[in-house]
Amino acid sequence: MRALTEELCISSFKTRLNCSMYETQLLEALKDLSERERSALFLRFWVPCSIEEVSRHMHISWSQADQLIERTLEKLREDFRTQGLLP
Repeated sequence: MRALTEELCISSFKTRLNCSMYETQLLEALKDLSERERSALFLRFWVPCSIEEVSRHMHISWSQADQLIERTLEKLREDFRTQGLLP
C-alpha cells in the first residue's frame, strides 16, 4: 500500500490535496480484494508490520507474504490504471 500511496501522493501540496479524490476509488478497489489480500495489506501498512510479522500472523512463509503483498499492490495499481488514475 505504501507504494500505491507514494504514487498517489508524490510530494507536492497539490498532489496531496488530490489524494482525497482517490479515496472513494481506493475504498472500492479494496472491496474487490479477497479477505486474505485485504488482511495482508492491513497488517503491512496500517498496523504496520514487517513482512516477517505478516507471515507469522497469517501462518504463511515470508516469501508467500511478500509475494501476496506485491501481487495485491499490483492488482490495485492495475485497477487504478484502468480507471485512468495512474499512468
